[in-house]
Amino acid sequence: MTLGVTLSDMTDNASDTLPEIVLTRPEKEARDFSDRILSRLPEVKIIISPLITIKFTKPKVDLTAYEGIIFTSSNGVEAIKNLSIPQNMRCFAVGPKTAQKASELGFLASQGPGNSDDLITLILSRPSFGRLLHISGEHTRGNISKQLTQAGHSCERIVAYKQETLSLTTEALDAFKRGKPLILPLFSPRTAQLLITQNVPLEQSYMIALSEAVAEPFKGFNVSSLTVAKAPNSDSMLNDLTRTFEYISSLEAP
Repeated sequence: MTLGVTLSDMTDNASDTLPEIVLTRPEKEARDFSDRILSRLPEVKIIISPLITIKFTKPKVDLTAYEGIIFTSSNGVEAIKNLSIPQNMRCFAVGPKTAQKASELGFLASQGPGNSDDLITLILSRPSFGRLLHISGEHTRGNISKQLTQAGHSCERIVAYKQETLSLTTEALDAFKRGKPLILPLFSPRTAQLLITQNVPLEQSYMIALSEAVAEPFKGFNVSSLTVAKAPNSDSMLNDLTRTFEYISSLEAP
């Protein structure tokens, strides 16, 4: 299954040697991040080629049975937006975007620093809650519910969406094969692993990873560069992407 769309705002006199950006996030997240990139780099060509598509499972759960909810993705918030949210229901959100979406639904959100390990640390630093519920995707990292339960917090997990695998679009495949410099911001370990399974040449790829866990699969691969964001959030990713684009463009300048 292949899904994708191309956003190209190249000017007529732009150099063919300018780096292109390939976004492999789920399409909605890719479009949102693409808009942010274009606000800084209006001349860049962006290829949107999701390697994952989100399929919501419409979970049936009584949130009043829990004292707090854990969200490790904004998709978890989206998955329960049609459920009845108890007044003053607390939640722990992995990062700022997820916390904002949860707050908009009516949750009292505590914002984590951007990754599951630090989110667990945040939860454990608070006074003990009653039952917690982790609303997650089918594929998740860190086994949060198990770790919290072992630490003395009652925590359950419900799968609220599936992350189905996609293939790179024809345009994305062609971009890799042409050997042009490509910038790839990668936001999850699974997306990183899925990219490797596409068997595309990576020698001209400038990888920007959200975290060490995202970067790990590429260690040992021949890539142009592998950068780990200073902080695990989209602002830091955008800053590193901008710097990388400007660096490559300076190398290609006459």
